[in-house]
Amino acid sequence: MNKFDKMLERANLQFVSDMIQMGTPKLNLSVKNLEEREDEAARQLKERLEKILSGKELGRAIDTAMEYANDCCEIYFTVGLKAGAKLLFQLLNDSLKDT
Repeated sequence: MNKFDKMLERANLQFVSDMIQMGTPKLNLSVKNLEEREDEAARQLKERLEKILSGKELGRAIDTAMEYANDCCEIYFTVGLKAGAKLLFQLLNDSLKDT
């Protein structure tokens, strides 16, 4: 495999997302679709909370965590759109700069 094939392999949303968010590449890409990944994350959250809470406390904790996650999603969505627009602007700019 040549270097261009390897570069194109890394041109995927999970890799770019981790590079922008964490500054490091994602080592193991998930083969699951977005809905499966969301379902798994919600299941893991519920399992972890069930170990420390029960009854009404569990329900309130899940609701609170989901509200927090939704707020974070809105923020990351906005940042993602801004990052995409910035990259698009750089691609369409006719200068020879790439910064």
